[in-house]
Amino acid sequence: MSLFDKYLVKPWQNPELTGINRLPGKTTFTSFRSEHAALGADSRKSRFCKRLNDEWKFKLLTSPHKALPSHVDPSFDDSAWAGITVPGNWTMQGFDKPHYTNVQMPFDVLPPQVPRHNPTAIYRTTFTVPKAWTKKRIVVHFAGVESCCFVYVNGTAIGMGKDSRLPSEFDITSAAIPGRNSLAVVVIRYSDGSYLEDQDHWWMAGIYRDVYLYVTGKCYLQDIAVNASLANDYRDGNLRIKACVSLDKMKPGWKVRAQLYDNARRRKIGKSLEAPVAVDSANPYSFHGFEAEMSASYRNILPWTDETPHLYACIVSLIDPRGKTIETARLHTGFRTVEISDRQLLINGKPVIIKGVNRHEHDDASGKTLRRESMLRDIRMMKQANFNAVRTAHYPNDPQWYDLCDAYGLYLIDEANIESHAFMNTLCTDPQWAPAFLDRGIRMVQRDRNHPSIIAWSLGNESGYGANHDALAAWIRRTDPSRPLHYEGAIRTDWDGAEHATDIICPMYPNPAYLIEWSQRKSEQRRPLIMCEYSHAMGNSNGGLADYWDAIYSNHGLQGGFIWDWVDQGLRLVDKQGNAYWGYGGDFNDVPNDRNFCINGLVFPDRTPHPALFECKHVQQPVDVEIDELFLKKKRFIVHNRSFFTNLSRLRGEWEVAVSGVPGESGTLPHLAIPPQASQEIDIAYTDPVVACGQVVTVTFRFYARTETNWCRAGHEVGWKQFVLPAWEYGPAPDGKPCTSSIDTHWECDTHGLTACLAGKEALILSGPRLQVWRACTDNDGVKGWTGQHNKSLGIWLSAGFDKLRLRGSEYAEAYEGDRDRESQLEIKSRYDAGSTIGAFVHTQQLGFIRDNAVRIYNRIEARAGLPHLPRIGVRLLLHRDFHNICYLGNGPWENYCDRMRGTLFGLYQSTLEKMHTPYILPQENGNRTGVHRLELSNDHDRKIRFSFDTPLEISVSRFSAEELFAAFHTNELSPGEGIVVNIDYRQSGLGTASCGPATAPRHLIQPATFEFGYSITIL
Repeated sequence: MSLFDKYLVKPWQNPELTGINRLPGKTTFTSFRSEHAALGADSRKSRFCKRLNDEWKFKLLTSPHKALPSHVDPSFDDSAWAGITVPGNWTMQGFDKPHYTNVQMPFDVLPPQVPRHNPTAIYRTTFTVPKAWTKKRIVVHFAGVESCCFVYVNGTAIGMGKDSRLPSEFDITSAAIPGRNSLAVVVIRYSDGSYLEDQDHWWMAGIYRDVYLYVTGKCYLQDIAVNASLANDYRDGNLRIKACVSLDKMKPGWKVRAQLYDNARRRKIGKSLEAPVAVDSANPYSFHGFEAEMSASYRNILPWTDETPHLYACIVSLIDPRGKTIETARLHTGFRTVEISDRQLLINGKPVIIKGVNRHEHDDASGKTLRRESMLRDIRMMKQANFNAVRTAHYPNDPQWYDLCDAYGLYLIDEANIESHAFMNTLCTDPQWAPAFLDRGIRMVQRDRNHPSIIAWSLGNESGYGANHDALAAWIRRTDPSRPLHYEGAIRTDWDGAEHATDIICPMYPNPAYLIEWSQRKSEQRRPLIMCEYSHAMGNSNGGLADYWDAIYSNHGLQGGFIWDWVDQGLRLVDKQGNAYWGYGGDFNDVPNDRNFCINGLVFPDRTPHPALFECKHVQQPVDVEIDELFLKKKRFIVHNRSFFTNLSRLRGEWEVAVSGVPGESGTLPHLAIPPQASQEIDIAYTDPVVACGQVVTVTFRFYARTETNWCRAGHEVGWKQFVLPAWEYGPAPDGKPCTSSIDTHWECDTHGLTACLAGKEALILSGPRLQVWRACTDNDGVKGWTGQHNKSLGIWLSAGFDKLRLRGSEYAEAYEGDRDRESQLEIKSRYDAGSTIGAFVHTQQLGFIRDNAVRIYNRIEARAGLPHLPRIGVRLLLHRDFHNICYLGNGPWENYCDRMRGTLFGLYQSTLEKMHTPYILPQENGNRTGVHRLELSNDHDRKIRFSFDTPLEISVSRFSAEELFAAFHTNELSPGEGIVVNIDYRQSGLGTASCGPATAPRHLIQPATFEFGYSITIL
């Protein structure tokens, strides 16, 4: 007989049943015995709380119907069962498997049904009830279980909970006994709730967040709602507290006392507040339950913002009729006001620009179980990259996340655990699913409403728009009018519609041009536009990011957005040869799957930054510098403070003048006492450098944190800005002759061009420059593991045959014999076919051999009219594998492309072959550098190969060719070839963000034309 045979309707397939005996939702707080204890103690060390995080006994079954009554019996011998860590996903501990899908469900049945093969686990542990807890009310708290759990204490059925991302609490007083107790939890992987959790991340399973017991008296603080707002031009604070109390008798005289403290110094703020607990239920028109409400005002309060996250401790105590403190809770609050007005979201009256990112909870080894240290690392990295906001995509996060965001200063859009992507437009209108929609949104608000970091509630994500959303919106508006609502589904088809469901126009992946058009359109629209998702960071991406920010900074009503997303959701794997790599959908025999669509973060799973993170950091930086042409001769610049609440005096500035990357004069900026949203003119006293023709003069400004904060050290670089200056005075022009060398250099050519370069018997260049138009496509070009990519650049380029050019023939001629400077010159004209296009490309190379150690190569590439836009246009060489040290003069230091280079600096950079390569989880085009004047590669024996470009070009250097990168689907499949690939491009196509967003802007595409460029190669 199965444990669940007694149920006529399976609870895990009934969306109208959201829980059994589950306690009402409430805010997260820990109780203490006194106000003094609440102020000083660690919440994890409360005598009223007992953690159950540990190793539990574990048995995995194939179906809920395999669960037996004996499995939850306290006398059952589980010694032969495996051990498992709680909290933790069983799918990351050797049981079952993680499963990744985006839109599609991981199983093929219709809601609310789930597959009969439905992995089900039995968790067992024991706990001890101390004597001090005798006659107390005992509650077990599960902070997160995926996806449906049944709880048993000493064999007694306690209750059931759904919603994988919010707590389930159960009163176990009647089943618990003094001393040793048995706790068993049956966890079912898939339930009807899974249809509301189809959220473009890994399907995991298990008890993956904290489990603990806590006790209260028979009379206790049931819930506490704290609202701290600002008044009188946002100078003074208004505090409102509503405490819900559970009483066992209608006895008058109970009261609630509250005291506000300075969170840092534990200093009392104002007088204590006190209010009686209402117990008069005789008049139903006035009685709202056992509640106590109190309020107070405070002059010159310190406001909470992302820039100034001032917190206060709010100590709330329950006092019995005899004056005895029964229970004390500590909460943290911050005073701030959120408003919508004139197409602006206002924080404390200021139209703060939302510099946001979406964030899934993810760890490459533990799945959805995150340590506090990991959360803190994310927050510090976000703040250091100038992010100020996070959307909790697409569900309420671990409670610790909100505490940290309160303390460190990040705005949050808290999102309900509602996404029915596979059935987007059906469940939202079905009344059978209304209880689940409401339950998930209501409990989110009840748990999280005291956090000042939350500035808006989200009704969920990609679940259509229907009556169930309207019902949830109405409940939230009535319960918490202090925050606006956010829901993209309500405005998906009409940006001007559904004001009752969303106070923010929050589209996904709009084109920057359309944003500008919307902003400039005359309208009565009061709502701001804040993109809930934009700039899809999948692989080598985020092209055109600066276009968004140019629009945001210059158009009223455009107030930022949230990049998708923060972290690559790769899972750690090791192949048979011991090579570590990150896996994605399909690597765990998870069928169906959506391959690498979960690999779309700004950081790798280990939180190593993608190069694009530095582009984000730059466009979002709180300081900017402008140069006025009228001030140029006076060496006068304008520094702007983009912050909304803090003076720029928190930063110190430095400047440096450089000539072609070589530092010259430098100095410090004057004290930057610039108020928020204000500017200051500064003069820089540098001497106009005398430069040779072709040299580049730059002045670079860098801004550093003056003092240490909780998210950065003193000296952290907050932002930078660089200008290329005109050279007021020129010195003698260089003669253009390559350096002489005593190296016995031998150049080899054939009818295809330069084929090799030898120094003595040592081969330096293994194969010479050949036409290259193909690149290892990025995810934005087209996802190579997917079908249906024929309309993307990937499909277009493959159809055009750009990946397999065919040499049709070459013409070879000795074009010139001349003076001592030019001993000879050869011209090679090569014709290439591509796909069905005969003579798609004509590549003409003129080789001028200058002395023994140098050659100059002039290139003319003709791309036939009618071809589609090109991946790149340039040449490729292969050098000896030892030339792994790299120096270049160009844009850097990180990888950059024509539409993702705003955050780079022109300079002279030293690097290595490994550092020039970006190991994207799905191998693809990477490592490009733009605006390069000179490239030099050297080995460990001081042998150098120098490339000098007539005009700035683009380069990349790698151990892998475009073909090798394109053929690989994981990093462990890449093996270094026989040499080093050097790509010299007239230009590479931009990146765009078309894996889920706008394609590459037309100005960043390469249309067929004639391209000319030249460079020299010198052996030193």
